Amino acid sequence: METRVLVMLDSRGTFRPPDFSRTECALDNRVAYVDRAGYDTVTASMFHRPTNPVSHRLARLAFYLACVAGLTVAACGPAHRYLGLDLDWALTVFRLGFYAAAAAVALALATVVPTRPGDRRRGFVAALMALAIGVAAAWWPAQWLLQTRSAPRINDVTTDTANVPAMVVTQQMRHGSPNPAAYPGDGVAAQQRAAYPDIVPVVINASPAEAFRKVDQAAMALGWDVVARAPADGRLEAVDT
Repeated sequence: METRVLVMLDSRGTFRPPDFSRTECALDNRVAYVDRAGYDTVTASMFHRPTNPVSHRLARLAFYLACVAGLTVAACGPAHRYLGLDLDWALTVFRLGFYAAAAAVALALATVVPTRPGDRRRGFVAALMALAIGVAAAWWPAQWLLQTRSAPRINDVTTDTANVPAMVVTQQMRHGSPNPAAYPGDGVAAQQRAAYPDIVPVVINASPAEAFRKVDQAAMALGWDVVARAPADGRLEAVDT
């Protein structure tokens, strides 16, 4: 049995408690019936609520989660480059942003149908925007993951795997790094040759001094930070971040 409570509003929209001693009452013909669950049974009433409030709240949650995921994924790179955030922390936050984006997409897909436009249904726009933002936020990490799966698991690439150029100053700069500065060996060289066969030494028809000058000019043109120049040893060390 449905129970209804009579709610009365005066001409200014002020709530007036009903007189339960009367079987029927009305004031300025502005009467609205609200059932016990809180849903208005009059179409044009101010007590309009969604028919599925759970889906509406989940759609809004998906939208907020997608926005947070998008900001997280987008901020990792600049935070590492300009604010000095540790690389491991940046990658961890980047991965968490991807998980949040995937969760937002799942929530959006779950709520986009229950909140579709119709009689007293709300949240469709929030679900749709959450789906778009979530897919955009997850696209970059997903593409990166696919690329890393197809790339060799090496952390050192050299132009000459048979006679690896020595590092002096940069080796000191990498003190305490989680990856050793020494070249890993033949196993890494074999993976590099299989994945990047075009990375080979460049033979220049010039004197050692002229060749060193050209290499120095190329490093400067690329914007590298040259940390050591040793023309007598034929060694130039530079870093790029």
